[in-house]
Amino acid sequence: QLGLDTLTDPRPSRSRDLACALIVERVLQPLSEPATVLEAEDLRSSLGVALGLGSVSRADLDRTMDWLLERQSAIEDSLVKRQLAPDCLALAYVIAVPSESRPCLPTSRRSRDSKRAGPQTQYGLLCSADGCPVAVRVFDGDIDSADSSTVGRQLDLLRRGFGLERVALVGGCAMPYDWITSLRRSAIRQLVSTGVAEPALADQRDLVEITSPDYPGQRLLVRGNSDLARKCARRREDSLRAVESVLEPIAEAVRREHDPLRGAGQIGLRVGMAVRPSRMAKYFELRIGESDFSYARKPATIAAEAALDGLSVIRTSLAAEDLPALEVVRVHQKLGQVEQALRSYGVSDRTANPIYGRGAERMEAQALLCMLAYYVEWHMRAKLAPLLTVEHDPAPFEMQYSPPGTQGRANGRRIHSFRSLLENLSTITCNWIEPQVGRVPPFEMLTCPTELQQRAFELLGVKLG
Repeated sequence: QLGLDTLTDPRPSRSRDLACALIVERVLQPLSEPATVLEAEDLRSSLGVALGLGSVSRADLDRTMDWLLERQSAIEDSLVKRQLAPDCLALAYVIAVPSESRPCLPTSRRSRDSKRAGPQTQYGLLCSADGCPVAVRVFDGDIDSADSSTVGRQLDLLRRGFGLERVALVGGCAMPYDWITSLRRSAIRQLVSTGVAEPALADQRDLVEITSPDYPGQRLLVRGNSDLARKCARRREDSLRAVESVLEPIAEAVRREHDPLRGAGQIGLRVGMAVRPSRMAKYFELRIGESDFSYARKPATIAAEAALDGLSVIRTSLAAEDLPALEVVRVHQKLGQVEQALRSYGVSDRTANPIYGRGAERMEAQALLCMLAYYVEWHMRAKLAPLLTVEHDPAPFEMQYSPPGTQGRANGRRIHSFRSLLENLSTITCNWIEPQVGRVPPFEMLTCPTELQQRAFELLGVKLG
């Protein structure tokens, strides 16, 4: 229905058939490596039979990846014409995906939260305003896109190459382009301490738009999520109890009569080794002496941190007439979906690592393959929406609370994720029957679909058999 074959190339060819098979395989089995799934003499899955691929070798796959990379410009031009108008707003999502092994492009080792991380490669995904992917780029540069000139250059190349007038960066800042990003917890804490943002307002309205002199000319969208707040509170309480469970044995060692622990240095060393891994020391008041040790929670510090639970702030340079508040939230939330899609589709697959000096080209071909798989998934999600769980709804105040034990059901029917629904559909098999009586010829018989499976096929417009 999407015309995936003609999208890659209007002319039929062996490479086109294999490229479609690689895209479909990524949608169905994103955690596997296509080069190991399709290289067998005879494909064991029904994919090869359904597409009439015959015998497939690794050399065939290598030639297909090279062919796909050569067709990238034509493919992306077709997608842009399908999904974007020159005067409409396009979105550029910039994400970093960990490299599973030795990277073939310059990488950054610093993650967005400034924690230490392994090698990561940065990807830029160009999408329509509703999130449909149309182009992808692999580029080097620091993961902090606010200080990266590479991102700005790539956005300028995309805008001019596709004849787009407006492109907004999601997940970072790149002047002079518009952008949508979020504040870190330290910045949110500053807004709350100065009284600019009040968690109570977000709890009542769920979404509040504010301004701050610290962010001139920018819109700040404050959101409150009660479910997330309860989850954060539970995690913090569990972490506090875990720290207390390791501090109490030290206190007992100091109090014991036989061979007690003595010396402020020794006691402090034990306490530091116990508390440092959890990073929860700021929530405790620790009193260490030469022959005594005690600890207690800091209620004021814990309460101040609890006030930020479930609170998030999205900031953007886009005006309200360009993108309403709810649309800004929806656009930013898709950043996580895009990142998850590229991770699950194996954009950093080991097959993309350097092979005979062609690692960078193979990485770009792999990214294009994953983008096309995500393009198929995006359209499937749109049609399967009645059966899929809606995650991170930007307007939960429109929904009613569901008692425990009823989550994940709508109208008495189980609500699936996209991946769990595909797993459910994969239970349908094509059986080859060879009767041993009479002269009945062999025949094929499909598994009878369940009510859920039949509904899914109806939504997709697919007829079995």
